[in-house]
Amino acid sequence: MISLILEFICYESEIIEQYSKQNGNTVQRCGLCLQVTPIFGCFSRWSYRQEWPGSMEVKKIHPRKGETLESALLRLNIIARTDGCLSVKENHQYYYQMQQQLFCTERKWVDFVASDGYALFVERVLLVYDFWSRNLQTLQFLLQCNF
Repeated sequence: MISLILEFICYESEIIEQYSKQNGNTVQRCGLCLQVTPIFGCFSRWSYRQEWPGSMEVKKIHPRKGETLESALLRLNIIARTDGCLSVKENHQYYYQMQQQLFCTERKWVDFVASDGYALFVERVLLVYDFWSRNLQTLQFLLQCNF
């Protein structure tokens, strides 16, 4: 596990650079973000310039031998194909993570960027207010019961 984390740290800057060249966007580091009421936090490592309402979530994917990035993302159930379009699955932990980042940072969208070191998969995930109306009450209950 430690070796995967170290590998990701090494690849993260390369993925960001590849993304920036491809999209012409400049990103900057950010850090711990807290939403005080209710108490939630997130660690968002990358965001866009202050005037842009977005941030970024970077993932390093490890395809099997001979497997494409897209095939690996589908096999790992990170993305799904619906009507010919690929998107992050709404029941995947990455989707929940991105929605929490958006909620805590009060940003409007996050670019999900996945790479195998060669190819990029990029999807802009929007803040879904309905997601929070469905899940916030349960999360508050769990916080009250456990803290």
